[in-house]
Amino acid sequence: MAALTVTQYPSFVSIAAGETTIARYNHVGSWKPYVWPLMGPCGNVLRGAGRDHPHQCGLFLAYGGHDDDGGPTNIFSDWDEPPYGPCGKMLHQGFELLAGGDGCARIVQRLLYVDGEGAPILTETRDLRFQALADGECFIDWRTTVPLPSEPGGGPFAITARVCDALRARDSDRRDADGKWALIDGGGVMASATGETSRDERFAGERWIDYSGTCPEGPQGLALFDHPDNAGFPGAASASAYGPILLSHQHPGVDGGPEVATFRFGVYVHRGDARDGAVAERYELFCTSHAGEKSA
Repeated sequence: MAALTVTQYPSFVSIAAGETTIARYNHVGSWKPYVWPLMGPCGNVLRGAGRDHPHQCGLFLAYGGHDDDGGPTNIFSDWDEPPYGPCGKMLHQGFELLAGGDGCARIVQRLLYVDGEGAPILTETRDLRFQALADGECFIDWRTTVPLPSEPGGGPFAITARVCDALRARDSDRRDADGKWALIDGGGVMASATGETSRDERFAGERWIDYSGTCPEGPQGLALFDHPDNAGFPGAASASAYGPILLSHQHPGVDGGPEVATFRFGVYVHRGDARDGAVAERYELFCTSHAGEKSA
Protein backbone atom coordinates (compact mmCIF):
# COMPACT_ATOMS: atom_id res chain seq x y z
CA MET A 1 0.00 0.00 0.00
CA ALA A 2 1.38 3.44 -0.93
CA ALA A 3 2.45 5.72 1.89
CA LEU A 4 0.14 8.64 2.65
CA THR A 5 1.61 12.07 3.33
CA VAL A 6 0.03 14.86 5.36
CA THR A 7 0.88 18.44 4.43
CA GLN A 8 -0.39 21.49 6.33
CA TYR A 9 -1.26 24.68 4.46
CA PRO A 10 -2.64 27.92 5.97
CA SER A 11 -6.31 26.93 5.63
CA PHE A 12 -6.32 23.19 4.91
CA VAL A 13 -4.47 19.92 5.37
CA SER A 14 -3.81 17.75 2.31
CA ILE A 15 -3.70 13.94 2.43
CA ALA A 16 -1.97 12.47 -0.60
CA ALA A 17 -0.56 9.25 -2.02
CA GLY A 18 2.46 10.35 -4.02
CA GLU A 19 1.27 13.14 -6.31
CA THR A 20 -2.39 12.12 -5.99
CA THR A 21 -4.60 13.96 -3.50
CA ILE A 22 -6.85 11.60 -1.50
CA ALA A 23 -8.61 14.25 0.59
CA ARG A 24 -8.35 17.80 1.81
CA TYR A 25 -9.40 18.81 5.33
CA ASN A 26 -10.46 22.47 5.29
CA HIS A 27 -10.18 23.82 8.85
CA VAL A 28 -9.97 27.64 8.54
CA GLY A 29 -12.28 30.14 6.87
CA SER A 30 -15.58 28.29 7.24
CA TRP A 31 -18.32 27.97 9.86
CA LYS A 32 -17.29 24.37 10.51
CA PRO A 33 -14.36 22.29 9.21
CA TYR A 34 -15.07 19.94 6.33
CA VAL A 35 -13.48 17.38 4.04
CA TRP A 36 -13.56 18.25 0.34
CA PRO A 37 -12.65 16.73 -1.99
CA LEU A 38 -12.70 13.05 -1.00
CA MET A 39 -11.52 10.79 -3.79
CA GLY A 40 -12.83 7.33 -4.59
CA PRO A 41 -12.12 4.81 -7.35
CA CYS A 42 -13.99 6.99 -9.86
CA GLY A 43 -13.20 10.50 -8.67
CA ASN A 44 -14.53 12.86 -6.01
CA VAL A 45 -17.70 11.74 -4.16
CA LEU A 46 -18.49 15.07 -2.43
CA ARG A 47 -20.01 18.36 -3.50
CA GLY A 48 -18.46 21.64 -2.42
CA ALA A 49 -20.40 24.80 -1.57
CA GLY A 50 -23.10 24.72 -4.23
CA ARG A 51 -25.88 27.11 -5.15
CA ASP A 52 -28.55 25.29 -3.12
CA HIS A 53 -27.94 24.62 0.57
CA PRO A 54 -24.40 26.07 0.50
CA HIS A 55 -23.91 25.06 4.15
CA GLN A 56 -24.06 21.40 3.03
CA CYS A 57 -20.45 21.40 1.91
CA GLY A 58 -18.35 18.24 1.72
CA LEU A 59 -18.13 15.90 4.72
CA PHE A 60 -18.50 17.54 8.12
CA LEU A 61 -19.66 17.19 11.71
CA ALA A 62 -22.72 19.26 12.59
CA TYR A 63 -24.12 20.22 16.00
CA GLY A 64 -27.68 21.22 16.83
CA GLY A 65 -29.58 22.08 13.69
CA HIS A 66 -31.95 24.62 12.19
CA ASP A 67 -35.11 22.62 12.90
CA ASP A 68 -35.12 23.29 16.66
CA ASP A 69 -37.00 26.44 17.62
CA GLY A 70 -35.33 27.69 20.78
CA GLY A 71 -33.21 24.53 21.00
CA PRO A 72 -29.44 24.10 20.96
CA THR A 73 -27.19 26.33 18.90
CA ASN A 74 -27.36 25.77 15.17
CA ILE A 75 -23.93 24.72 13.87
CA PHE A 76 -25.39 23.07 10.80
CA SER A 77 -26.55 26.06 8.77
CA ASP A 78 -24.32 29.06 8.02
CA TRP A 79 -26.53 32.07 8.73
CA ASP A 80 -25.95 35.38 10.50
CA GLU A 81 -29.64 36.26 10.77
CA PRO A 82 -33.05 34.61 11.34
CA PRO A 83 -34.84 32.40 10.57
CA TYR A 84 -31.95 29.95 11.08
CA GLY A 85 -29.38 32.26 12.66
CA PRO A 86 -27.45 33.66 14.22
CA CYS A 87 -25.64 30.33 13.91
CA GLY A 88 -22.71 29.13 15.94
CA LYS A 89 -19.28 28.07 14.73
CA MET A 90 -16.63 25.42 15.30
CA LEU A 91 -13.31 27.25 15.67
CA HIS A 92 -9.95 25.60 15.01
CA GLN A 93 -7.78 25.75 18.14
CA GLY A 94 -4.80 23.72 16.97
CA PHE A 95 -3.55 20.35 15.80
CA GLU A 96 -2.23 17.84 18.30
CA LEU A 97 -1.03 15.47 15.58
CA LEU A 98 -0.51 15.44 11.82
CA ALA A 99 1.04 12.18 10.68
CA GLY A 100 1.32 10.05 7.56
CA GLY A 101 2.42 6.46 7.08
CA ASP A 102 2.07 3.23 5.17
CA GLY A 103 -1.45 3.39 3.73
CA CYS A 104 -2.71 5.64 6.54
CA ALA A 105 -2.77 9.21 7.81
CA ARG A 106 -4.01 10.83 10.99
CA ILE A 107 -5.22 14.28 12.04
CA VAL A 108 -5.94 15.11 15.69
CA GLN A 109 -7.49 18.54 16.21
CA ARG A 110 -8.90 20.70 19.02
CA LEU A 111 -12.01 22.77 18.29
CA LEU A 112 -14.01 25.31 20.25
CA TYR A 113 -17.79 25.48 19.68
CA VAL A 114 -19.35 28.92 20.16
CA ASP A 115 -22.96 30.07 19.90
CA GLY A 116 -24.28 32.88 17.72
CA GLU A 117 -23.08 35.48 20.24
CA GLY A 118 -19.61 33.98 20.48
CA ALA A 119 -20.09 32.35 23.90
CA PRO A 120 -18.30 28.99 24.40
CA ILE A 121 -20.41 25.80 24.33
CA LEU A 122 -17.78 23.03 24.47
CA THR A 123 -14.32 21.97 23.33
CA GLU A 124 -14.04 18.97 21.00
CA THR A 125 -11.08 16.68 20.32
CA ARG A 126 -11.38 15.30 16.78
CA ASP A 127 -9.36 12.30 15.62
CA LEU A 128 -9.51 11.52 11.88
CA ARG A 129 -7.81 8.36 10.63
CA PHE A 130 -7.58 8.04 6.85
CA GLN A 131 -6.88 4.66 5.26
CA ALA A 132 -6.12 3.99 1.60
CA LEU A 133 -7.71 0.71 0.54
CA ALA A 134 -7.26 -1.43 -2.54
CA ASP A 135 -8.57 -0.36 -5.96
CA GLY A 136 -8.79 3.33 -5.07
CA GLU A 137 -11.27 2.89 -2.20
CA CYS A 138 -10.69 4.70 1.08
CA PHE A 139 -11.94 4.79 4.67
CA ILE A 140 -12.08 7.42 7.40
CA ASP A 141 -12.40 6.40 11.04
CA TRP A 142 -13.87 9.61 12.55
CA ARG A 143 -13.75 9.91 16.35
CA THR A 144 -15.17 12.92 18.18
CA THR A 145 -14.79 13.38 21.96
CA VAL A 146 -17.01 16.02 23.55
CA PRO A 147 -18.14 17.02 27.05
CA LEU A 148 -21.78 17.68 27.83
CA PRO A 149 -22.58 21.03 26.15
CA SER A 150 -23.04 24.06 28.39
CA GLU A 151 -26.56 24.60 27.02
CA PRO A 152 -29.76 22.53 26.97
CA GLY A 153 -30.33 19.88 24.34
CA GLY A 154 -27.19 17.81 24.12
CA GLY A 155 -26.90 17.97 20.35
CA PRO A 156 -27.45 16.17 18.14
CA PHE A 157 -23.93 15.57 16.87
CA ALA A 158 -24.27 14.49 13.24
CA ILE A 159 -21.69 13.22 10.77
CA THR A 160 -22.98 14.67 7.49
CA ALA A 161 -22.04 14.59 3.82
CA ARG A 162 -23.37 16.21 0.68
CA VAL A 163 -22.70 13.81 -2.17
CA CYS A 164 -21.61 15.06 -5.57
CA ASP A 165 -24.39 15.83 -8.04
CA ALA A 166 -23.72 12.66 -10.05
CA LEU A 167 -24.80 10.53 -7.06
CA ARG A 168 -28.11 12.35 -6.41
CA ALA A 169 -31.39 10.51 -6.94
CA ARG A 170 -33.62 13.57 -7.45
CA ASP A 171 -33.41 17.23 -8.42
CA SER A 172 -34.99 19.46 -5.75
CA ASP A 173 -35.28 22.37 -8.23
CA ARG A 174 -37.80 20.50 -10.41
CA ARG A 175 -41.05 18.60 -9.81
CA ASP A 176 -42.46 15.52 -11.50
CA ALA A 177 -46.16 15.12 -12.30
CA ASP A 178 -46.70 13.53 -8.87
CA GLY A 179 -45.47 16.73 -7.19
CA LYS A 180 -42.27 15.15 -5.88
CA TRP A 181 -38.75 16.28 -6.67
CA ALA A 182 -37.89 15.18 -10.19
CA LEU A 183 -36.18 11.81 -10.54
CA ILE A 184 -32.82 12.04 -12.29
CA ASP A 185 -32.42 9.55 -15.12
CA GLY A 186 -29.57 7.25 -14.16
CA GLY A 187 -29.34 8.96 -10.78
CA GLY A 188 -28.20 7.51 -7.49
CA VAL A 189 -29.72 5.08 -4.99
CA MET A 190 -29.88 5.24 -1.18
CA ALA A 191 -29.44 2.04 0.83
CA SER A 192 -29.22 0.93 4.46
CA ALA A 193 -28.32 -1.99 6.74
CA THR A 194 -32.06 -2.72 6.87
CA GLY A 195 -31.75 -4.08 3.31
CA GLU A 196 -33.97 -1.36 1.88
CA THR A 197 -33.07 0.77 -1.12
CA SER A 198 -34.84 3.91 -2.25
CA ARG A 199 -34.93 6.77 -4.75
CA ASP A 200 -37.81 8.51 -2.97
CA GLU A 201 -37.52 12.05 -1.57
CA ARG A 202 -36.63 10.96 1.98
CA PHE A 203 -34.96 7.83 3.31
CA ALA A 204 -34.35 6.58 6.85
CA GLY A 205 -31.91 3.80 7.68
CA GLU A 206 -30.16 2.12 10.56
CA ARG A 207 -26.55 1.27 11.52
CA TRP A 208 -25.18 2.32 8.15
CA ILE A 209 -26.52 4.36 5.26
CA ASP A 210 -25.17 4.52 1.73
CA TYR A 211 -25.48 6.71 -1.37
CA SER A 212 -24.24 5.32 -4.69
CA GLY A 213 -24.51 6.18 -8.35
CA THR A 214 -22.55 6.63 -11.56
CA CYS A 215 -19.91 9.35 -11.78
CA PRO A 216 -18.35 10.28 -15.13
CA GLU A 217 -15.48 7.87 -14.44
CA GLY A 218 -17.74 5.01 -13.30
CA PRO A 219 -20.01 3.73 -10.49
CA GLN A 220 -19.08 4.42 -6.86
CA GLY A 221 -20.63 5.32 -3.52
CA LEU A 222 -20.25 6.79 -0.05
CA ALA A 223 -21.39 5.05 3.15
CA LEU A 224 -21.59 6.37 6.73
CA PHE A 225 -21.18 3.85 9.58
CA ASP A 226 -22.48 4.04 13.16
CA HIS A 227 -20.20 2.22 15.64
CA PRO A 228 -22.00 0.03 18.22
CA ASP A 229 -19.93 1.57 21.04
CA ASN A 230 -21.72 4.90 20.50
CA ALA A 231 -24.11 5.84 23.30
CA GLY A 232 -27.68 5.40 22.14
CA PHE A 233 -26.69 3.08 19.30
CA PRO A 234 -28.19 2.89 16.76
CA GLY A 235 -28.55 6.60 16.15
CA ALA A 236 -30.70 8.32 13.56
CA ALA A 237 -29.62 7.65 9.96
CA SER A 238 -31.21 9.46 7.04
CA ALA A 239 -30.69 10.79 3.54
CA SER A 240 -32.51 13.10 1.16
CA ALA A 241 -32.69 12.36 -2.54
CA TYR A 242 -31.20 15.72 -3.51
CA GLY A 243 -27.84 14.85 -1.89
CA PRO A 244 -27.38 15.04 1.93
CA ILE A 245 -26.74 11.96 4.07
CA LEU A 246 -26.19 11.82 7.85
CA LEU A 247 -25.95 9.86 11.11
CA SER A 248 -26.67 11.55 14.43
CA HIS A 249 -26.54 11.01 18.20
CA GLN A 250 -27.56 12.96 21.29
CA HIS A 251 -25.02 13.42 24.09
CA PRO A 252 -25.60 10.70 26.75
CA GLY A 253 -24.97 13.18 29.58
CA VAL A 254 -28.41 14.70 28.96
CA ASP A 255 -30.01 11.51 30.34
CA GLY A 256 -27.60 11.06 33.22
CA GLY A 257 -24.94 9.18 31.26
CA PRO A 258 -21.24 10.03 30.98
CA GLU A 259 -20.48 13.74 30.84
CA VAL A 260 -17.70 13.11 28.32
CA ALA A 261 -18.62 11.01 25.28
CA THR A 262 -16.76 9.73 22.24
CA PHE A 263 -18.76 9.24 19.05
CA ARG A 264 -17.18 7.05 16.41
CA PHE A 265 -18.25 7.05 12.77
CA GLY A 266 -16.93 5.34 9.66
CA VAL A 267 -16.83 6.90 6.20
CA TYR A 268 -16.38 4.37 3.40
CA VAL A 269 -15.79 5.40 -0.22
CA HIS A 270 -16.30 2.34 -2.39
CA ARG A 271 -16.57 1.08 -5.94
CA GLY A 272 -20.05 0.27 -7.31
CA ASP A 273 -23.26 0.24 -5.28
CA ALA A 274 -23.71 -0.97 -1.69
CA ARG A 275 -23.74 -4.61 -2.78
CA ASP A 276 -20.82 -4.44 -5.19
CA GLY A 277 -18.83 -2.39 -2.69
CA ALA A 278 -19.45 -4.98 0.06
CA VAL A 279 -20.64 -2.23 2.39
CA ALA A 280 -22.25 -4.67 4.86
CA GLU A 281 -19.01 -6.66 5.14
CA ARG A 282 -16.91 -3.53 5.59
CA TYR A 283 -19.32 -2.36 8.28
CA GLU A 284 -18.83 -5.61 10.22
CA LEU A 285 -15.07 -5.05 10.17
CA PHE A 286 -15.62 -1.55 11.54
CA CYS A 287 -17.89 -2.85 14.32
CA THR A 288 -15.34 -5.38 15.53
CA SER A 289 -12.47 -2.88 15.69
CA HIS A 290 -11.71 -1.12 18.97
CA ALA A 291 -9.93 2.06 20.02
CA GLY A 292 -6.36 2.07 18.79
CA GLU A 293 -6.96 -0.52 16.05
CA LYS A 294 -7.30 -0.03 12.33
CA SER A 295 -10.94 -0.38 11.34
CA ALA A 296 -10.70 -1.34 7.69
